[in-house]
Amino acid sequence: LTEKEKEVVINHARLASEMVKKFPRCPIGADAIILQQHGTTNGLGFAMDYKDDISPLAKVVTICGAFVDELMRAKEEGQIPPDLVGILNTLRLTFTRNSYKKIIDCLETISF
Repeated sequence: LTEKEKEVVINHARLASEMVKKFPRCPIGADAIILQQHGTTNGLGFAMDYKDDISPLAKVVTICGAFVDELMRAKEEGQIPPDLVGILNTLRLTFTRNSYKKIIDCLETISF
């Protein structure tokens, strides 16, 4: 990527959040969810350590995104049905705080 392209990738959540703020009748808080979707409060970059300082719905979006990434990886590896226990354990290793673990626990109710 060029330096300009790298900057867009790093800033994409912030840029999208700013754009959504301008939409008429945008749901309250939608911009914050978009801003925080990668685990940072300022919408810059991607979190390596997921903290509790993002909104609860942003945590749900973050966990769901990671869950889908793991499902797609399992599908690419030929795991049909996917190993749900293994996927949830992977998520628990990435998202170690209790508020995230509560969201992950909700995913245990999914059946294939």
